[in-house]
Amino acid sequence: MGKLRGHLAAVVMLLLVPFFVHAEIELKYYLEDQANAPEYIEIKVLDVDKEWCFFCPEKKIVVKARVTAVYRSVSGLEVGEVVKIKYKLFKPPKKWVGPRPLPLLKEKKHYSAFLQRIPRKKKRKHFKPAARGYSFGPVLAGSN
Repeated sequence: MGKLRGHLAAVVMLLLVPFFVHAEIELKYYLEDQANAPEYIEIKVLDVDKEWCFFCPEKKIVVKARVTAVYRSVSGLEVGEVVKIKYKLFKPPKKWVGPRPLPLLKEKKHYSAFLQRIPRKKKRKHFKPAARGYSFGPVLAGSN
């Protein structure tokens, strides 16, 4: 009976491990995400609104930023426009092995931003990250 429990426990662990382990994404995939992002701009962060939830694994972030340079823009963004960027902040546990999380942007700082527009009828200036953990830099070679 003891061996049966041991084998059963091993089978259960093998079935559950894939749900809890996240593999790091190879840099080439982040590079592809940056290269394929519809919007590649430079921004200066004006305001960061954080949803505070002490026991939530993710927090909603809304960043208000001014466009300081445009390298590529499918939506027609121009220098000087103010945009909103919405994303979820995930703080990984210690010894995390997995995809790079998005950073919490800081007010008055400048960032490269790889974004895609959130489809809405009248609000064309709402965006979300398009290159996962590398959506706000560093810029990888060949992203232009």
